[in-house]
Amino acid sequence: MFTQLKISSSVFILFFGLGVITINSVKASAQTPNKSLSSSAGSRSPLKPCNVSGLDGEVLCGKYEVYENRNSKIGRKIALNVVVLRALSANPAPDPLFTFAGGPGQAETEDVKDNAQRFADIRRDRDIVMVDQRGTGLSNPLDCSFGGANELVQAFLAGDLPIEKVEECRKQHEQKANLKFYTTPFAIDDIDDVRAWLGYDRINLYGGSYGSRAAMVYLRQHPKHVRTVTIRAIFPLTLKNPLYSPRDGQQSLNRLFSDCAADEACAKAFPTLKQDFQTVLERLAQSPTKIKVTDPRTKETVEITITRDVFAGGVRRLLYHPNSQRLIPTLIRSAFANDYKAFESIVAQILGIEKVLSTGMFLSVTCAEDVPLIRQRDIARETNGTFIGSTMVQSLVGSCKAWERGKLSANYNTPVRSDAPVLLFSGALDPVTPPVYGAEVARHLPNSLHIVMNGIAHSPFPSCAIGVMTQFILKGDTKGLDTSCVDKLSRPAFIPPAKK
Repeated sequence: MFTQLKISSSVFILFFGLGVITINSVKASAQTPNKSLSSSAGSRSPLKPCNVSGLDGEVLCGKYEVYENRNSKIGRKIALNVVVLRALSANPAPDPLFTFAGGPGQAETEDVKDNAQRFADIRRDRDIVMVDQRGTGLSNPLDCSFGGANELVQAFLAGDLPIEKVEECRKQHEQKANLKFYTTPFAIDDIDDVRAWLGYDRINLYGGSYGSRAAMVYLRQHPKHVRTVTIRAIFPLTLKNPLYSPRDGQQSLNRLFSDCAADEACAKAFPTLKQDFQTVLERLAQSPTKIKVTDPRTKETVEITITRDVFAGGVRRLLYHPNSQRLIPTLIRSAFANDYKAFESIVAQILGIEKVLSTGMFLSVTCAEDVPLIRQRDIARETNGTFIGSTMVQSLVGSCKAWERGKLSANYNTPVRSDAPVLLFSGALDPVTPPVYGAEVARHLPNSLHIVMNGIAHSPFPSCAIGVMTQFILKGDTKGLDTSCVDKLSRPAFIPPAKK
């Protein structure tokens, strides 16, 4: 029997592949106490206690209003959702950790329980601050609906956004938002307002995937308030998302094929893996197949059409995590035998993605910050000969024509330069933000350290790396960090086919 896939929603972002939350994430529910509690940020806190089941220590929640149009400072306001995991120490350090969500389009406060666990050692002495970026979560979310199950699968697996649904979403949100104001620079100034509101001076930043871009923009716009920056799965401002995704995804898949061929057990079990994959794609291009899954939104059984692009998109999503990469040979073997039972869990999870991604915010960011840099000649060059093809890039370029585009400064897409201490992590197996991007960013940061993690893809952020990050924040310097545990990371063994 094929192993049931358990994939976090981070697998589906960064053009519906960027962040680290699960579909069944927990939201904090606010309570109204008798009085405000003090916080490590100062003598009093503007936040109120709130409950998150299963967490130790104090959790504070609240709202902070900012002008949607930060330039004019008139008109509509946005209430930003803020959650703080208070430091467990009686005498905490004055510099908290601010975390940034992936996506773009994920809500950082959805990650409360995961962050409490992930950064438990950091929380001993420092507050952990999470803010839903404007357009996400409970901060005036720009959610979109893509209709039925097949439409959703086409949008988020094949990467083929239905233009009519994009237009509907734009018209819906134009009633409550000026979509031009939901770019990263505006959002980062919001976050700095929250920092000042809470009474912090210098802060530590952490972001993964799109969150790495957000952290770097904060470093550029508010450098005097930055103590340290830790970023992983680095998403440079020069990336032109998703232009290079087909190329980078192909490189990741090629490495998987090579690693399987070099592994005695895998090579014996899957001797024609690469050819079998190509055969499956060619078959589906000629004649799509159908599967039945339970739609988690309605609990009804629905029929899903598996096209070439849908299957390729499913494989691309599995490349985001080493534990799902190890299942790819068996998935291909099953599909080659015209058995798509293994694909059902991928489709079922993608049907829940609308719950964790504000697609409108994704479009506001990407259509302003990346797509204007993409040229048609670039698409042909970067997608030719890849298993993903050009559908995803062409679809997003077309969708952005139906979306309001914000204005950015002339130097926005240039590298961030800073003398601040910056710790960078890249996964050697990453199909969307490979180590070359981390190296590019590090070149402009003289006090940085770039660590490439073998056996890691776009996710996860392994405990070893978190330990290095904890050292870094404690020291406030990249020099002298013990990174020896990273050398022990490796790709997990491939899953063999089930015995008949």
